[in-house]
Amino acid sequence: MEKLIDQRRWIAQGETPSKRYVVELFEGSRGESDMALTLFDLLCDSTYSDTEDRESQIFELAKKLKDVASHDLGSMGIRAQVYSGVGLFFDNGTWQHADEAEEAAAVKFTNKEPVILDFWDEWTTMASLINCGYLKLYVKDESLTAAERKRLAKTLTIFENMNGVASAEAPAGYLQVTPEQFSNEPTWKPNYIPLAQRN
Repeated sequence: MEKLIDQRRWIAQGETPSKRYVVELFEGSRGESDMALTLFDLLCDSTYSDTEDRESQIFELAKKLKDVASHDLGSMGIRAQVYSGVGLFFDNGTWQHADEAEEAAAVKFTNKEPVILDFWDEWTTMASLINCGYLKLYVKDESLTAAERKRLAKTLTIFENMNGVASAEAPAGYLQVTPEQFSNEPTWKPNYIPLAQRN
């Protein structure tokens, strides 16, 4: 049986990926994984997929999105709000302490409507990271069904990354999972509460 540590890894520059999923972060680093869940070992915590404590996993998702909102998006002047399953969790445009408020006054946000990041579960977290430009997700072509391949190929485009520079194209043999495929909330999920109803 394959060890957990062998199911995901960071890819060295110039190295060819071979696993089912590849993520490319906005700054250019790439990782690969055999399973969707183990991608979060790369993004959140190295033991994410190995823990059975759901509260710990949700905490890691929350921490990741808060970091993306405060550091990555905030430093580029992008207003972002992070939502939990019950409501607003973090807003990079509001501050609790006086010294933070002074720093915030110097930030000029470029977007009128805040970018929404949602850690309801892994699906919404990945959707948030793709939609805000933090990462790109690729799936190995040969692992897809014909219907999945057609759906991905239909919306396959090369997007600009967060620095406004076109990234490398999809690795050979992979198709990009595009933001359009994550544009709708996952209302098919049991007990899912739409963002508009969370308060």
